[in-house]
Amino acid sequence: MQKYILFIIKKEIYNIYKNNSKSLYRILKNLNNTNKTDLNLGISIYNEICNTFNKRKLIKYMKLLPITKQNNNKYLINKNIIIINSSRIIIISTKINEDIIYTLNNYNKYIFICNFDNNEYYWLNEI
Repeated sequence: MQKYILFIIKKEIYNIYKNNSKSLYRILKNLNNTNKTDLNLGISIYNEICNTFNKRKLIKYMKLLPITKQNNNKYLINKNIIIINSSRIIIISTKINEDIIYTLNNYNKYIFICNFDNNEYYWLNEI
C-alpha cells in the first residue's frame, strides 16, 4: 500500500511551479518533515503556497462515489482509504482509483499529489 498526500496549490503558485514540480515537491516534503520547533514557520510557508480543502464541499463530491465505509473523516472507496483533513487529503492505496481522480479533479484543478516514501509527485490534472 502506498500513501499519497494531496495538496491544493494556490493558482499563482501553480503557474510558477507547473513546469517545475520537482522544486514544489521538495518544499512540500520539507514541510511534511517539519519538526515541532519549526512548526510556526512551516504553517506560514504552507499558507503561502496551499489552499485548504473545504471539507463540507469535498464530502458532497465524495458522496457521488461508491463509499463502502465511512468513519468521521475517513472513507473506504474502491479499496482506497481516504482521509480528509482541511490541510490535505491522504489516500492509502496500491493505486488511486480513476473515479477518485476524476472527482477530485472536478473539485479543484490545482491538486498536487506527493508520495514522500517513494519520491513520486505529479499534478492531478495531468493524470
